Amino acid sequence: MPGSDPDPTTAVLVIGAPIADGDAPLLCERLRAVACASGAQTIVCDVRALDAEARSVDALARLQLVARRLGCQIRLYRASPELADLLAFLGLSTVVGCGRAACNSSRPPPAMGRPPKRSLIPDLRGWTRARPAVKIGGCQSTDGLARVL
Repeated sequence: MPGSDPDPTTAVLVIGAPIADGDAPLLCERLRAVACASGAQTIVCDVRALDAEARSVDALARLQLVARRLGCQIRLYRASPELADLLAFLGLSTVVGCGRAACNSSRPPPAMGRPPKRSLIPDLRGWTRARPAVKIGGCQSTDGLARVL
């Protein structure tokens, strides 16, 4: 039917059970497979089965990290109010794509496009001159990091 094609920039990953110890790496592999197979820029994660606990938060943060490394992002769909509140309390709502409206809506959030690429490595151009070593007690510092002598 015309007009019924799915959005090629969005894929869906369903997390169908609460997360147990050791499940986070497996979920990351599933996300990697979905992202690579679909080429999607946004992976919508249906998280209605997740409990509001540390394992869930850890897994969601890891999923977002893997997604960003692959050049895409995750958005949460159908998160429980408790999980949304826990993510907000920890300051991770925007990191894992869980705004109040997006988490609790019955419709998947629209694709938001690619997240901006940010380098975690600082730009060190112009810092070619080495600083002299500073000795403080039993530590020596040449680059701002203390080393025990």
